[in-house]
Parts: sequence; structure tokens; C-alpha cells
Amino acid sequence: MLAKMMDLSETGTLLYLLCDPELPDAVGSASSLAAYHQGKIFEIPAIISRKDGRMIAFQFANPPKEVLRDVQGKLIRMEIEWMRLSRRS
Repeated sequence: MLAKMMDLSETGTLLYLLCDPELPDAVGSASSLAAYHQGKIFEIPAIISRKDGRMIAFQFANPPKEVLRDVQGKLIRMEIEWMRLSRRS
């Protein structure tokens, strides 16, 4: 299932599903998210913390240290991109 990442932090993420949600999983269910960063895909163990229509919030569930480094790298990259775009305005 594809989704747009609306928000990302070191502890979780908010996703907007690109199709109608047909997830049987309830709030509190364990899940796994796949994220792309600098040419590689990494998986993040997560727990569904809230669902509302196509919006789903996940809390990361004890991700391994290398996955946390990937998340931190993605956050840094997003901040750099945001700063670059904000200077254009």
C-alpha cells in the first residue's frame, strides 16, 4: 500500500494513504513500514496509534539502531531540503 508521509519524527510518522483504507488492523496493532532514503529501502517496526479515514499515525516500536540512524538521516535531509526551498520564496 502506498502512502504520502505527512510528518516524520524520531518516534513516529503520520501517513496519508493514497487509496481507500481497507486495513483490518486496529489501533495498537503491530505493523512494519518501509521507507526510502538515499537509494535504499529500510523497514521500521511500528504500532498503529491512531486512524482517521486515510490518515494513520504510527509510533515506532523499538527500531534497531541502524534504522534509527536512517530515520535521523532522512530527517536531516528533509530539513536541508526545506531550508533550500524556503530561501527561494
